[in-house]
Amino acid sequence: VNHLVCCMWWAIGMYGHSDTGNRWPQHFLGSEPGILYSYSAALHWTIAQMTLGSSDVMPVNSIERIFTVAVLVVALLFGSTLISGISAIVVQEIVSRGDR
Repeated sequence: VNHLVCCMWWAIGMYGHSDTGNRWPQHFLGSEPGILYSYSAALHWTIAQMTLGSSDVMPVNSIERIFTVAVLVVALLFGSTLISGISAIVVQEIVSRGDR
């Protein structure tokens, strides 16, 4: 999942419409970033979004900001579902041990 979001973030930054005239790769990585550095910066951004971490890379136009909000919402829903599932398993285990 992180790789796919990373590739989408990179593609939006490289080829997406910019209403401000700025794009994150040129703004944060310079005019000619290498592919490895670009990918690692995009992956760092993706992992930071999924784990509520921090990254120096930020959206600099509307399309990038909308994508960022969408990724944050999906990460929040996924994380909440994961914690809920783990909590349900723990509660079920506690209840089943109490029945013995």
